[in-house]
Amino acid sequence: MAGQVIASLVLAFAATSTLAANTPVPFYGQSASGKASPPRGWNSFVAQSNGAKLTVDLLDEQCSFFYNKTESGFNYVCGFDSGWSAGSNGDEFGRIIPDDNVFSTMNIQDFAAKLHSNGMKLGVYMIPGAFTSDAKKLVKGTNIAIGSLFNTTEDPRDAISNSYNARNDFDYTKTGVQEWHDSVVELFHSWGVDFVKLDYVTPGSDYLSGNKDNVRPANDSGAVACMHNAIMKYAPDMQLDISWKLEREEPFWDLWQHNADTIRVDRDINYGKNAVTWGPTQRTIEQYRVFINQQVLDSRRQNKPIMIRPDMDNLLVATPSSSSSWSGYSTIERYAQTILWIGAGANLISGCDMTKVDDLGKKLLTDSEVLGVAAFTSNYPMVPKNPSSAQEPGGPNASQLQAWIAGPNDAGTAIVVLSNLGPDQCWDNECSYNTKTTGDQLVNVTLNDLGIGGEKWFVRRVLGGGGRGGEDGSDIGVADEEIASWLSEHESVLYKLQKCGSEGASC
Repeated sequence: MAGQVIASLVLAFAATSTLAANTPVPFYGQSASGKASPPRGWNSFVAQSNGAKLTVDLLDEQCSFFYNKTESGFNYVCGFDSGWSAGSNGDEFGRIIPDDNVFSTMNIQDFAAKLHSNGMKLGVYMIPGAFTSDAKKLVKGTNIAIGSLFNTTEDPRDAISNSYNARNDFDYTKTGVQEWHDSVVELFHSWGVDFVKLDYVTPGSDYLSGNKDNVRPANDSGAVACMHNAIMKYAPDMQLDISWKLEREEPFWDLWQHNADTIRVDRDINYGKNAVTWGPTQRTIEQYRVFINQQVLDSRRQNKPIMIRPDMDNLLVATPSSSSSWSGYSTIERYAQTILWIGAGANLISGCDMTKVDDLGKKLLTDSEVLGVAAFTSNYPMVPKNPSSAQEPGGPNASQLQAWIAGPNDAGTAIVVLSNLGPDQCWDNECSYNTKTTGDQLVNVTLNDLGIGGEKWFVRRVLGGGGRGGEDGSDIGVADEEIASWLSEHESVLYKLQKCGSEGASC
């Protein structure tokens, strides 16, 4: 019975077709720099974590999977993570420079040009602050020494300085700090850089770590504003991703969404040289639930565009675990991560070994109907609506058995995702639901609980865990009461709904 849809036709119609509990349908708007979609592509972090040597040839090889296979309206990024740049000093103006060992066969400008000719964008990585070794150098175009801009106050948490990773954070109130960021973005733009991942941003990035040597500055949020200002001045098409697990309360939420395009909602889903497994994935899904609820349930944020989209870390779905040690996902889990990341309207950046992609991987990353759903959810993110099988049906709380809905939009289209996230494998109560229910489970949700009761909806199965309960890309029929599936542990299924009477509904 796993994956079976139950579409009952006996519901006495309710009076509303808006989202349940009188909450408005959340929607993404353009970011502060005018971006209207999350990035796709490939990033080197998982490869590096698993021992791959970071070189321009590695990225060329991995990203060639996407060469001339890009979808209009989305940036496909070929991204260097940490290690692409010199590790202890900048150029004569203290700006970040490429590591010659990484670019021994092709310089960064030529690689950017190759990516652009194949429909892709170049991504690089940086963290806040400038190198302490560059303290005596002058910011380009000024007489200001970089060291005079450093934040030299002691951090009250442990009387530590604001230096870390061979760098010192800035005092963002000082004249010259913006000019330094301007000079960095101007240089990036001259190389052909299109995307910047700004990591170790605080508050966030677990800056309250108990390891004193690993503590980041308490608040380097000024780096985000400075990067945004520089991008708007020198490279307005450049995307800015900020990381990781950032504070989402005010005043920082307002700062993030007015200065960045995407935001990491959680920690990394991989740990060093280990295959990615389901436990950290559960944790990230829980963090997305918290993220989207903060937008939906806070009356101050309702009816306003969400200007920053979630980054849930890399997709590890392109390869089976039998052919690559980078991911330990089962087939069901590969489907589920794809479904949940797409449902969130999140970054779709792969971390797999793209030289070992199988047919399922190609389908999950390139199928036109799947990417069509991703285009929808890049505008309308899914929100949690606990299924009837949960302890609190219809609510937005953490639950092993979860229902989600994205939309509906004005054209009568909605996306519904049903999930059995499996027994809680998270550490320290990070998944919140704490249940250990094993085996196949019936996940059923009423249309009323989804907020679309009172109408009939034509249901199409787009993607499911392993193909059970019907073929992917197949029409299911008309639902007017509930949608349900038997789902095994870690399994999700994604349906596209079209309101009967609207264009495209075969009712």
